Amino acid sequence: MSPLGFAQETYQKITRNKFNDWVKEQFHISFEKILLNIADPELNKELMTKDNVTIGVNVASTSKSKPDYFYQWIRDGAITMNSIINYLVDDNFQNKTLQKTVENYLSNNYNLQRLDNWSGKFKDNLKNLGEPKFHVDSSPFNKVWGRPQNDGPALRVITIDNFVKNLENFNSELVSKDSNNELETVKDIYEKVLKLDLHYILSNWNLKTFDIWEEINSFHFFTSLTQLKALKIGLKYFNKFNDDDTTFGDSLTKVYMDLYHFINEESGFVNYNLNHIVETPSILNQRSGLDAAILIASLLTHDDFDDAIPFDVNDGLILNTLSELIKTMKYLYPINHSKINLNLGVALGRYPEDLYDGVKIDEGNPWFLTTLSASELLFKLIANLYYLKEPLLIDESNQHFYFHNILELNFLKTPSSNYPSGSNSNSIPTLELPYNSIAFNQTVANLFAYGDSFLDVIREHVSNEGSMSEQFNKYNGYMQGAENLTWSYGSFWNCYRWRERALTLIENQ
Repeated sequence: MSPLGFAQETYQKITRNKFNDWVKEQFHISFEKILLNIADPELNKELMTKDNVTIGVNVASTSKSKPDYFYQWIRDGAITMNSIINYLVDDNFQNKTLQKTVENYLSNNYNLQRLDNWSGKFKDNLKNLGEPKFHVDSSPFNKVWGRPQNDGPALRVITIDNFVKNLENFNSELVSKDSNNELETVKDIYEKVLKLDLHYILSNWNLKTFDIWEEINSFHFFTSLTQLKALKIGLKYFNKFNDDDTTFGDSLTKVYMDLYHFINEESGFVNYNLNHIVETPSILNQRSGLDAAILIASLLTHDDFDDAIPFDVNDGLILNTLSELIKTMKYLYPINHSKINLNLGVALGRYPEDLYDGVKIDEGNPWFLTTLSASELLFKLIANLYYLKEPLLIDESNQHFYFHNILELNFLKTPSSNYPSGSNSNSIPTLELPYNSIAFNQTVANLFAYGDSFLDVIREHVSNEGSMSEQFNKYNGYMQGAENLTWSYGSFWNCYRWRERALTLIENQ
C-alpha cells in the first residue's frame, strides 16, 4: 500500500465514459504513478534493490530503451518533487512519509551538487551545477549531452523554497535528524544547498545554456524567468537568516535587477512585431518563437498571486502565446482537424517546428505535459481573477486570446460591458467586465469549460489503465516516446489541483 492508501499497480480499466468520474480517477492514478518512480524505502523499495536507484532519486521514466530515459534529471526532479510538496501543503504537512521523501530528495541533491562531472568541477566556481542529468545511482553521466542546462539550479531553488516556507507555515520540523544527515535545520538547507544554486545563477545568468528541450544553446525565456524567480527567493532567505555575506547580498540585488531588465528589454523575448513571447530569440529566423516552454515557465514561477515576477498567467503575452499555439497546432496535427471549427481544446506539442518523435528525428507530436499546461494555465487564471477581485479588462494586450478562444463577438452586445467613448465601430472595443458581474462570471465559466476541453484531449489518449507516456501520435493518437513519464503524471496532478481550486471559487460566488 502507498502512503495514500491505494494499492499500487493494481489499477483496473479506467472509467472513460463519464468525464468527472474519469478526471478524479486519473488524478489519483497520476499521483500513485509519480510515487512509483521515486526511490524510497517506504514508497518503492524495489527501485532501490532491483535497479540500484539511490534513495531520493526521481526517475524520469521507466523507459530503458527507445528511448532510454532511465536517468534522473535535475529539472524533472525539481518539478516532480514540487508536486509532492504541494500534496503536503494540501495535507497540512501531516504525511510524514512524504515529508521524508522530500528530505531524501534534498539529501541526494546535496550530494549531486558536490559531484564533479563533464559540466565542470565543484571547486571550479561551481561549474558542475550546470549538469542536466545523472545516472539513477547518482553517478555522473559522462557522455556527450546538451550541457550546461542552467534552469536546473533555479528550479531546485523554487522547489526547496516551496518546501521550506510551508514547513514553517504549518509549524512543522524536519523529520530527518540522523547523525549522517548534513541538512538538520532549515538554515542548513539555505547555506548548504540553496546558496550554492544561487551562486551558480549569479555567475551564469548571462551565459548561453541549453533549453528545456535540450536542443539549442542560447538564451531562453524559460531559463531566464526561472532564474529571476530563484534570485527573488534568494533575497528573501538572505534577509531571513541575516546573512553577513554582504557581497553575496549585493550581488543578489544587482543581478536580480539586471536580469529583470534583460528579460523585459534586451533579450528579445518580448518582440512587439509578434503577438506572443519568443522562447529563443537567436533562432527567430528559423522558428516562429512559439514554444510551450513559455506557458510552463509562467506556471512554475507564479505560486503566489502577489508575486512581483513578470509574466503571470493573466499577462496578455502569456495568454496570446497560448492562443497562437492553439491556432497553429490545431492545423499542424491531423488528430486536431475535427476540432478546427469548434471552440475546444486541442492536442499541443512543444513547438511547431518540432521533429522529435520520441525516438528519432522525424515528425513532432503532441505531448501530454504540454497539452496539460494549457489546461492548468486556464484554471490558474480563474483563481487569479478571483484572487485579484478586480474588473476583467479585455484590451489590445489580450484580445487575441479572449476573442479567439473564450468569447464570441456577439458578446460585445452585452449591456454590462463598458465601451470606451469614441471607439471605432469597425474595431473590437476595449471591454471592462466588472468583478462578479454576469459578464465576468460567464467569462469565467467559459474559461473553465475550455480548460476541461484540454483535459478531455488527455482522456482520449491515456492508456486503459491511466498510464501516460511522453507523446501521442499526431495521426492516430496512440502513445509513443518514453513510457510512464513522471513529468506527464505531475502535470496532470497539478492541473487537477488547480481545477479543484477554480471550481471551489466559482461555486462560492
